[in-house]
Amino acid sequence: MRKTIICLMMLCLAGTAHAFDPDMIQIHGFVSQGYLKSSEHDFWFAETEDGTFQFNEAGLSVSAEPIENLRLGVQLLSRDLGEVGNNEVEIDWAYGDYYFREWLGIRAGIMKRPYGLYNQSRDIDAARTEIFLPSSIYREVFRDWFMRTTGVGIYGTLPGDVSYEIQYGTFDLDTDGGVAKALSVWAGSSFTDIKTDNVIAASLQWDSPLPELIFGVSGFRLGDIEMITDISRMNMTRYDTYVASVEYGVE
Repeated sequence: MRKTIICLMMLCLAGTAHAFDPDMIQIHGFVSQGYLKSSEHDFWFAETEDGTFQFNEAGLSVSAEPIENLRLGVQLLSRDLGEVGNNEVEIDWAYGDYYFREWLGIRAGIMKRPYGLYNQSRDIDAARTEIFLPSSIYREVFRDWFMRTTGVGIYGTLPGDVSYEIQYGTFDLDTDGGVAKALSVWAGSSFTDIKTDNVIAASLQWDSPLPELIFGVSGFRLGDIEMITDISRMNMTRYDTYVASVEYGVE
């Protein structure tokens, strides 16, 4: 039996405002509201069989360049997908970035994790035409598993249009986040505490001589994870995931 899900984006706004020195401080924001309807079965934790408007995102970022090559910024994000998110405001990213040379820059803070070609830009509605990115790689409900690293990273572009990024730090999983909600169904009870260790992530991307063709490989390794419920305890000693990507654009 064929099953369908209808996704309708109702509103998408993006803008830029400037305060004080226009070359120093930038403020960006976006708001999107969607509607989800499925012909059979609910989509993740949203009641899509009946149709739902519990599908929205809003973000506000502030960035500044106080001195040459140094960039500071933070973005607040609020999102809702059924029972996940519930429009709670969280820090999406917040870091300092110093650009030494074309082949070397350094970041420190809460960073978007490089994974696939679009993980770091998936919250920019204006940068994508898809409502949902391919769920085999960019899982919306499991985004807290994939999205952020708190720590330090280096990046740059090498000869031959090869760009790289390496991150090391920690990550957090909320007891009311998408990962916890999904695994609690399997565990038979809600999680009361989640303890996480470290993460190392890396990506390599080659922009080929054909401007429409891009190759990439990326992945990350999570350290120990302990998830505790009232009746059980789950332990993971290590989790590795990797993905190879190819993009070819046709105008």
